[in-house]
Amino acid sequence: MGASPMGNERMESGQKPKGNSWVQSYAQSSRYVGAGIQLAVSTFLCLLGGTWLDRQWGTSPLLLFLGTFLGAGAGFYNFYKILTSTQSKPKKGGDPCGKA
Repeated sequence: MGASPMGNERMESGQKPKGNSWVQSYAQSSRYVGAGIQLAVSTFLCLLGGTWLDRQWGTSPLLLFLGTFLGAGAGFYNFYKILTSTQSKPKKGGDPCGKA
């Protein structure tokens, strides 16, 4: 018997399809991509806010730096929170290695 016209081969039971691996990778990494985008956007928006306030009050570049560091700090805090929430934590009273 030859291969089908679409090139699909018969898969054994329990075997995962190879064509969807990029979909699974994207789904797993989307949380981290979102956290990185939030970090960049919060820094940029606070930078713009600091620049605008500097123009309004004539305090250039004080509020620009303050806004940039405030945005970067808030973004990094959120980034760190997301990264640490995905790590599995050992149960209290149990063996941290998962052994019985």
